[in-house]
Amino acid sequence: MPPLVLATRPQPAADALVVRLKGLVYQALAAPTLEIERLSHLSLRDLTESAALALTSAAGARAVEQDLGRNAISGLHMPVFCVGAATAMAAKAAGFGDVISADGDGEALEAEIVAARPRGPVMHLRGEDLAHDLAAGLRAQGVAA
Repeated sequence: MPPLVLATRPQPAADALVVRLKGLVYQALAAPTLEIERLSHLSLRDLTESAALALTSAAGARAVEQDLGRNAISGLHMPVFCVGAATAMAAKAAGFGDVISADGDGEALEAEIVAARPRGPVMHLRGEDLAHDLAAGLRAQGVAA
């Protein structure tokens, strides 16, 4: 019998992971250990005052899509810097065109943004708990965030 794997990510990521694991011949069960709770919502004005967007989770991309819709997103012409491939895929699915993946962690994302030197402030959509304070790191290197 194949080993059982519990997918503890928040929904909908837990269900997606279960599908992938079953494709790899594992038994898998969705068992989310936390839930994402939105504390605020975006307006189009929030984003148009920024030169770039930084996303450290796919949940951030989905939140923007829920608040603004794909039509509004496709009209935004700004780079979207993503921490990794899954977040970049979610940003593209939400309708963003210029998506850059750092393929790493918060430090890799920070380095990617610093190297690009956006011509204005970077908005970081994030959760309440931080593994890496991206905005503080960017500001320390002369990038408005």
